[in-house]
Amino acid sequence: MKSKDLRNLICGVLFLFSSFAFADSWVQTDWSGEDGWYLWGDPTGYFDGSGVNGWRNPGFLSLFAPDFENFYSIGQLNGALGVYSLYADNLGRLFAGTGNVSTGSGRLFISTDFGNTWSYSFVDSNSVKKISAILLPSFDNEIFVGTEPSSKIYRSVNLGDSGWTYQGAVSGTYVSKILETQNQYLYSSSVHTSNNNAKIFSSTNYGLSWLLFDRQPLINSVTPAGISQFLIYNDKFFISTFYYNSGKDIAKIFRYDGNWELCIDLPDTICKPLAMGFGYDTLGNYGVLYVGVGEDTGKVFRSTDEGNTWDVCGFLEDAWSVNGLEVDRDGTVYAAVYVSKGVNFAVKVFRSTNMGDTWDTTSVLGATFTNKPTSFLQTEKGFLLVGTENEGEIFKSAYVDSGYLVSSVYDVGTGNGSSEFGLMTWQENLNGQNLDINVRTDSDSSMTNALPWNLCPFATNGYDISDLISVNDGDRYIQYRTELKSNSIDYSPELKEIEITYTLDTFPPCPDTAYATDGSNHQPGIDGDDSVTIVFDDSTNMPSIEPSTINTVLRLSGGHSWLDEDGFVTTQWLTPLKLKIYWGYSINGQPTVAVGDTIYPDTFTIMDRWGNPCYKPVVLTGSFDPPGVNDEGLTSESNEKVLVYPSISRNQLDIILMIQKGSDVKINIFDISGRLVHHVVEKRFSKGIHTIKWQNNKRIQSGIFFIKIDINNSPHIYKITIIK
Repeated sequence: MKSKDLRNLICGVLFLFSSFAFADSWVQTDWSGEDGWYLWGDPTGYFDGSGVNGWRNPGFLSLFAPDFENFYSIGQLNGALGVYSLYADNLGRLFAGTGNVSTGSGRLFISTDFGNTWSYSFVDSNSVKKISAILLPSFDNEIFVGTEPSSKIYRSVNLGDSGWTYQGAVSGTYVSKILETQNQYLYSSSVHTSNNNAKIFSSTNYGLSWLLFDRQPLINSVTPAGISQFLIYNDKFFISTFYYNSGKDIAKIFRYDGNWELCIDLPDTICKPLAMGFGYDTLGNYGVLYVGVGEDTGKVFRSTDEGNTWDVCGFLEDAWSVNGLEVDRDGTVYAAVYVSKGVNFAVKVFRSTNMGDTWDTTSVLGATFTNKPTSFLQTEKGFLLVGTENEGEIFKSAYVDSGYLVSSVYDVGTGNGSSEFGLMTWQENLNGQNLDINVRTDSDSSMTNALPWNLCPFATNGYDISDLISVNDGDRYIQYRTELKSNSIDYSPELKEIEITYTLDTFPPCPDTAYATDGSNHQPGIDGDDSVTIVFDDSTNMPSIEPSTINTVLRLSGGHSWLDEDGFVTTQWLTPLKLKIYWGYSINGQPTVAVGDTIYPDTFTIMDRWGNPCYKPVVLTGSFDPPGVNDEGLTSESNEKVLVYPSISRNQLDIILMIQKGSDVKINIFDISGRLVHHVVEKRFSKGIHTIKWQNNKRIQSGIFFIKIDINNSPHIYKITIIK
């Protein structure tokens, strides 16, 4: 899972003034596991889940497909004895080629709603009995179909709406495959049912004419009877399965040198090769190849070295022939199998999650005794479709109806307890379905003390999660759970991105001011009622500072000391923001501390409640000499004294007025543009010291502001910073 660093958004603010906290967020946009979706424990992946898929379409989390436990019939296609070819384009449209061997009824069916309804057109009602191959090339909205008998190829624009044009015939009984290469050349292969006369043809003019390919897959100068499978392997070369009346061989042709290279024979079989598929293995490596054989005993063979060596896969119970193979992106292999039940036959789909070593299977699809698998397809969404003969049905497996994912545990980066969780937002495509999200936090990465998921309330998109009972500000670790549900097997909700914002206090309390006062007993130098007051911009832990440690905890420049000749000084925390240092009337001799000294905190004794230590030095101002300023004020040229602290605040300021005589006072807060944002007070104050505690109840946003204090129309202006 990926974290998006938002520090750049606040670096300009940090440049201008010391901030209370930094904002960050945890953003996840990829549930595929980034560099390895097959690595369940990858930290960019997820902790636990079932029934969901993040690797089929990286960037989207959706329900899993196919739902292998549930295949259902989408009906018999009109007038079809069998469904002999299936095709899907990148727009989600499905194409089915059907036929009836007893009549010229070859039809191309098209569905735009995942196979629930179909329209069709006759390719050639007089001569086409079956549509055995389909191709939508990359050019001109055209479609090509290969047919039976006589291996004819037809072409149509607008997906058959404008009629069909005969483009030529290739040698054989029917067309087994039509391919397009990257240079937009087209190739077709055929099967001849009565003799060794299967050929490969090619077209270099967008399918308008077809010529015999000048290099045929000959073995000992003999043409095969059937080129049952003909594929482009890994964009490197053609690979095909072909057989003779006396047995079978498998060959591949390299694209660049055009020389056929015969692979080693498949072990332990003389059955026809009827199916082929290739794709990923279970470790994410691309290039594993599978071949299914049959018409006696159905088996699957596997090669991981481009067909040079082959292994026999695990036993397929009751398999008569393997008629279709599909390899999913996670390495799962699916096989459409014609199974024998004594004298009866039926259709099943087998599945292997370990590269064919072992298989599990569905129940029989459709009517027992009659159906035979004649086409097999997996769509981009992962749906599986099985076309059958005798019943002319298509069986489909689509999305599971529900699934969940539990994210990995995210560390916000500090265990000081200062985390404050904010908004949780996500992008979703519901597609008319449902998606719920829970979120929880804990102080331990094992999440053992977190609220159980079944007790966690649902989060609301775009709202603050700190209000949820399952989320505690101050916790270090956070985790979410999402559940996806669908009322339609053809649609899944999609989660595109999740973002959780939070803030951390990693900035220490800093001395805002340090000033000396002479007290009421006006004497030159430091006497018994003189003091130093240090005001911090954030609450501190108010540590005890003893005379024996003060020169280390608050080191003075120039080698000066806080101690009198007896080694005595007193410290007193007036508030968490304010430290007073004084000597009392028992002072003996003069401490060497002086106005203008720099005070250096030791970087570990004084800290905030989150453990962030104070380290910023401050210069001692004011005066120990008459006339001085008392310990609540700063020096000023006017008779009225004003102190505002801290200068950087979250939501509270202390405004201290030292009024020499009854005065009219007006206090307003302005933003940096000069706009009045809050009226604090306007009244007459009597002589004396008055403290006004201003709370940011109006929820003024973060920024730089100015407090204008008018005393008898004499203005005092102070700059402050509000940090949320």
